Order: sequence, then C-alpha cells, then structure tokens
Amino acid sequence: MEHKPKLSSVEPPLIPDYSDWKRLRQICDKSGALMMADMLTTRPDCRWDLSSPVPYADFVTTTTHKTLRGPRGGIVMCKAQYAQTLDKIVSRHPSGPLMHVIAGKAVALGEALKPAFKKYQTQVMKMLKLLPRH
Repeated sequence: MEHKPKLSSVEPPLIPDYSDWKRLRQICDKSGALMMADMLTTRPDCRWDLSSPVPYADFVTTTTHKTLRGPRGGIVMCKAQYAQTLDKIVSRHPSGPLMHVIAGKAVALGEALKPAFKKYQTQVMKMLKLLPRH
C-alpha cells in the first residue's frame, strides 16, 4: 500500500493452496493497482484449485505449450478497455509473427473448448497429486 503500484503481478501458483482471486482483486483495488494474473508458472507441489482469474484480473498471461498443449509461446488476455492499447504494444514487438505458430495456437484454443480437454486437465491434476512433495 505504501508504494502505490500501478500494476500488480500476482502469481498464486507459487503459493501452495492459494487461488483466492477475489481477495487478490480487492488488494489491487485498495492499492489502486491494475491486476495481472501470471499463470505462466505452475509447480507440481502446488495444490491450487485451477479457478479462473479471468473474472478478476485486468490482464491474464499464460503459456500455450504448457497450459494448452500447443506450440511454444504465450497469450496475453485483457479486459476490453485495455485491448486497443495492448494491441498497439504487441504490434510494435520486434519479432515477426510466425503463421504456423499462430495457427497452432488457434488449434490449441479450439481443442481447449472441448470436453475432452477438461477431462485431460482433470487427469493431469490427479496425477500431480501423486507426485512426492518436497
């Protein structure tokens, strides 16, 4: 609260047993910060419930290769009010878009909409719980 950040990047996967997005949103609102939920990192010892940060965060980042079983890369999602600004920033990025990677991400997102993907994700979480925790 003392520093009044403009953007707060929250990464609950690094905090075992924690995914209270609503509470994190309240903290960001209290400090006046935009909220970015960074879903790039997950750990096997993390016991979070995979609840969605989308209703709460202004920005959500994730990987396409770890989260969606797609090509290596990432996705940044945002509230509609920030979309135009984000598009301008991303379009100035020095690397060129690779059409096969864009197509692969589209396929991965399409697959994620299917019931089989949810079943797969549920199975992955069951198997993660079997791994030893350190």
